[in-house]
Parts: sequence; structure tokens; C-alpha cells
Amino acid sequence: MKLENQVSNKELSKKLKELGIKQESLWKWRLAGNLGWQIERHFSPIMVEEKQYSAFTVAELGELLPIYYSTFFDGKNWCVDEEGCKLEDVFELLEAKTEADARAKILIHLIENKLMK
Repeated sequence: MKLENQVSNKELSKKLKELGIKQESLWKWRLAGNLGWQIERHFSPIMVEEKQYSAFTVAELGELLPIYYSTFFDGKNWCVDEEGCKLEDVFELLEAKTEADARAKILIHLIENKLMK
């Protein structure tokens, strides 16, 4: 499996940084000159002004989410659901091609709607 499928995509990673999520992860997205955006090991702190974003793994995003959220694969997309409750009104928002992106989307949704800090 490609590393890009195991971490949050660049756009979601950027949004998480903008929302104030601590940039502590095993991987990062970094603009590498002519090579474009690359995923690299995250050895040092990400500077605020740098074009770098934590590329969070599924496990790292799971640690950031409240424990009552779970992900599942519906045969086509990864989805996130609150235990015991179908979030029909925002279900499309929470679908993604990878589990990491699904988890990143629910985290963004919760923060933007002030459902968590």
C-alpha cells in the first residue's frame, strides 16, 4: 500500500494545521522545490511559516478523535460514524477514499462546528 493512502492528504493536512492541530506526527507533507509535494519522515518541529504539514496516520488521527467515533468501509468509501447514531445530515462530508482522510474530515468537522477543541 502506498504511503499516500496511509496518511491524511495534503489539503486535509493543511486544513488541520490551519485549525491549530499540533504538528506532531511521524510523517509530513513538504514542498520539495521542483519535485513538488513529498511525504517525508518528520524528524524536527514544523515551523509555522514553512510550507509543511503533518501527514497524520490513521492511528494518530484516532488518538485525536473522541473515542466514540469509528470508521468503517462501505465497499466503496471509508465513512465515520458516531457510535449508536447515523450522522445522515453530514454523511457525505465524512466519506473519503482512505481511512486517514475520513478521520481527518470528521476531526475538521468537529473543530469547525465547535464540537471539540
